[in-house]
Amino acid sequence: WNEQDKTWEGADAQFSPEEYAAMNSANRDGHCNTMTGGSGTFGVKNADPNMKLVMAGVYNPDIQFLTRMNMWCIQNRADATFSSDVINVHEYAWKDGNSAYGGGPALSPEEADFEGTLSKIVEFRDQYLDPDVEVWISEFGWDTDPASALCPPVISGNDFQETQGQWLVRSFMAFAAAGVDRAIQFMMRDANPAYPATQFSTSGLVTQKGEWTPKKSWYYVYTLKNTLADMRFIGKVSTGNANVCAYKFKNVNNNSGAIG
Repeated sequence: WNEQDKTWEGADAQFSPEEYAAMNSANRDGHCNTMTGGSGTFGVKNADPNMKLVMAGVYNPDIQFLTRMNMWCIQNRADATFSSDVINVHEYAWKDGNSAYGGGPALSPEEADFEGTLSKIVEFRDQYLDPDVEVWISEFGWDTDPASALCPPVISGNDFQETQGQWLVRSFMAFAAAGVDRAIQFMMRDANPAYPATQFSTSGLVTQKGEWTPKKSWYYVYTLKNTLADMRFIGKVSTGNANVCAYKFKNVNNNSGAIG
């Protein structure tokens, strides 16, 4: 599924948290192997115990949705465990904090409090779920067409591609500081250059399919990926300046470090 908490397509397109937890329970292990008379043939865990069942990304990273899912699992699953191996959310920096319909330009990752929002979800996992449950954000990003509500504002000295690249890097830092296990930018390529003003149409690291011209953000993210290869986040560093963030990483192989 995708964005099972969506409100803009009517009730038939939505799952309540309880409905989604129930479907995931069936997907996981045939609802603790109670389906088909306990034959143990339903669910991904019966096919491969090491496979991760990833929750579809909710568009609103709301603790209440996760809380209600967890309560259903406690009350209805024989093992009382959360029915997903991975909590998965989406987060965009809309100007109104909610949707494209509030207009633009979009907010920065700091203004949208990416770190604070995801920290709350990590804290929920730590307090109520198995510590092996991962936290992913599988959609975030910004457009580069100024007519899109998801495009950054004009910043002196930067074009929109430059700001997109800088904000993506700062987002990855914020998610690392929050304790997120995986962060996935949406998306690799521009989705629909015929409608560049529509949100997500120009959010790629490269231009449209078949063209694949790297944007500036490609080089920002590529450099970040290679610089932090084998690195793990170990903490934020005080800079003495509220407007400057520093993040410390440690190489898991040779104990060398990096600050960005």
